[in-house]
Amino acid sequence: MTFTIVFFSSLIFMAVVEILPLLARIETAYDNLCDGNTNFTYGMDPNYLVWMSDTNPWNTSLKEVAKYPHLKTIREAIYPQTVPKWKMQGVTVAADMALRKMGRGVDAIAVVETYDVAESTEAVQRLTGTTCGE
Repeated sequence: MTFTIVFFSSLIFMAVVEILPLLARIETAYDNLCDGNTNFTYGMDPNYLVWMSDTNPWNTSLKEVAKYPHLKTIREAIYPQTVPKWKMQGVTVAADMALRKMGRGVDAIAVVETYDVAESTEAVQRLTGTTCGE
């Protein structure tokens, strides 16, 4: 009998002290992330000024975004068995869409998000050994 009282008292104590505050924090996080206008992105500059932009200024539908090649490329990285194979000169090669910086680590990949169009084009040319005339 004493064990039962102690056990249920402990459960009630845990619910009041741990679970209810956790649920309140989860509800706050949900309200902050999912309520109101979520169609924007922002960044803060060194002067703590907040810069904002719409995340979908052209109202592109999710159906259209699903056609973009980046989703297929990421899916292929997660599920390599889905990568199509090409036969070239009698040799079968994987025809995945990823541009790879093998053995270069996270920093080499993180920097690509800072590229402008020209830098991106130059990086692809370096990777593929091609050049483009002006």
